[in-house]
Amino acid sequence: MERYVNIRTLRNILTENYRRCHQKMAFDQALSEAIRRGLCCQPASSSSVRTNRLLGKAEFIDMIDAATVAADIILNNRQKSVISEEHIIPEGKDVETVCHLPFVDDRLHRHNHLEIDYIYSGCAVLDAENDRHVLKENELCIIPPEMHHNLTVNDEGSIVIGFMVRQSTFDTIFGSVLAMDDLLARYFKNVLYNKNNRHSLRFHISPEDELFSKLIQDIILETHSPARYSGAVSNCLTQEMFFLLLRNYSSTAAYFTQDEFMTVQSQFLMILEYTQKHYDSVSLDFLSRFFNYNKSYLSRMFKEKMNMTFSELLMNIRMKKAADLLKNTRFGIAEISEMIGYTSVDYFTKAFKRAYRLTPSEYRKKAVSI
Repeated sequence: MERYVNIRTLRNILTENYRRCHQKMAFDQALSEAIRRGLCCQPASSSSVRTNRLLGKAEFIDMIDAATVAADIILNNRQKSVISEEHIIPEGKDVETVCHLPFVDDRLHRHNHLEIDYIYSGCAVLDAENDRHVLKENELCIIPPEMHHNLTVNDEGSIVIGFMVRQSTFDTIFGSVLAMDDLLARYFKNVLYNKNNRHSLRFHISPEDELFSKLIQDIILETHSPARYSGAVSNCLTQEMFFLLLRNYSSTAAYFTQDEFMTVQSQFLMILEYTQKHYDSVSLDFLSRFFNYNKSYLSRMFKEKMNMTFSELLMNIRMKKAADLLKNTRFGIAEISEMIGYTSVDYFTKAFKRAYRLTPSEYRKKAVSI
């Protein structure tokens, strides 16, 4: 019979041990101690249901502490430096939420699932690939699969939530997000899917963003709910969280690294965002001056990171915008040509036909008839 221990019990055991011995305890030891004391419980009950309001801090902590951990799944993992998704994500689910508890003595480890950590309050320390970084309140950190890391919470007041997503179902949750015609989405796809990536990605969430806070709350409740379709709802909510990151917080994205190369990577996000916003007038010459890069070097960056030249990328953005305007507005062809940055209607028409195999007029006529 599967044994469960709730978060409040584990928090108490870890805190008591630290106060008594001034030493941290491994998470599996805390689980074993709870079982030894006969403190097992039933799985999280269906009383934890979603509400229309945002919980206060005390209520949020109560919700977290009521969640349960399937002890035997974790205790049966003998290879402590490698945590597979089956040791942390229940069978039949794609997303699981965990609470990073204080005073846990865990070693560097890696896993084959995606980890998204959110600092609800306080702070945490991330040790990753020979670097150490402090994650502060309202920061969210994405840790890619196979990266050696450890996240520690060193005080009782910090609340840190982890969202674990199966690698095998990345496409189910993120497929439509990362398939968007969006430069940042395309770049993040490379971050998430590139097996050679060994750097975590950080976002700073506004403390005033109640929509995002409510979304975090709902994901936690759904992942621990026994209700029908809770797994599918969890997937949808996690997808929405990623959409909101791309829409509202892409400008805060930064790699946690002191490596000069990765600093360039982080700045490349800003270059992409600027290109996308100013597609009607931007040029490689301007970008190289504005961001203080050698033009040839910046050109190579676009080719390397986006798998296309700057000109090809800019053309792609402009043509998709033109197609949208042709389909959804009544602007004339000449007006659209000027709006997306072309002074010659003939040149625009030829470029559009190369992209869509239809002239702008033909494309509009076909779109209207559908």
